[in-house]
Amino acid sequence: MFKPLRTALIALLILACPRANAQCCDHILVMDDSYGDDWNGATLTISVNGDEIGVFAAIGEGSTATFTVCNGDILELFYTSGTYENENSYSLFDEAGNIIYMDGPTPGTGSVFSGVVDCDAPAAPGSSPCAAIPIDPADCVIANNSFAPGTGFNPNCANFQGGDTWYTMPVPPSGTVVVSTFDTGGLNDTAIALWLGSNCFEPTLLACDDDGGSGYFSNVLLSDLPMGGTLYIQVYGYGGGTGAFELCVTVPDVITLESSELPIVLINTLGQTITQG
Repeated sequence: MFKPLRTALIALLILACPRANAQCCDHILVMDDSYGDDWNGATLTISVNGDEIGVFAAIGEGSTATFTVCNGDILELFYTSGTYENENSYSLFDEAGNIIYMDGPTPGTGSVFSGVVDCDAPAAPGSSPCAAIPIDPADCVIANNSFAPGTGFNPNCANFQGGDTWYTMPVPPSGTVVVSTFDTGGLNDTAIALWLGSNCFEPTLLACDDDGGSGYFSNVLLSDLPMGGTLYIQVYGYGGGTGAFELCVTVPDVITLESSELPIVLINTLGQTITQG
């Protein structure tokens, strides 16, 4: 006589806890405004299984938002335009660093994406900062961005049009690195952007170079990098160009000067900035 009640109770528990045994993961939305003045009325609405979970917009130069979804969920994006759409771009990543969707500058409007969540998909090496390929300063590598999906991390130089590939390394003890590209008979016009950060979804841009190397190749020197930081190296072709090229990272030796035949002058500014006259 209690069987119907028991069956109803089980059904109620299933309806109340549809994700109890589901594989879930975070998704990270990275929003960028190249002018740094928010999205000027533009918004991105995110829905899961038909239910709106949030309306988002970039703050200042950019901001991020994180939300949780599960395998099999239907994820939808709806973009509403504002003014100065040429400044707006965004990328949506899963927890592994896969690019789920990206758009901008001047993103498309309306229902721009609908897809099924897969929390188990591995990230393609080099496809984003979170999937960056470790690079050893002792060896140059042959990079190729021909099949790079591209990200929304826009360094605003060298006519960035995506097609970027990412490498990573810890900041060396000297705090100084030189990153350069060279010709291998493929891509002949490159760009290098260097980013720093402990969070691979929100790195901070340090420098970007277009033609600082030989010809149209790139060369970036950075010093005084903080110990313990992680350096992200973004390489791409000018204006979306693709192909193979050589990428080299060198760490100049630090010379400790213990004595000199020339006078050594130490200036203590007491925290003040020295300005050029």
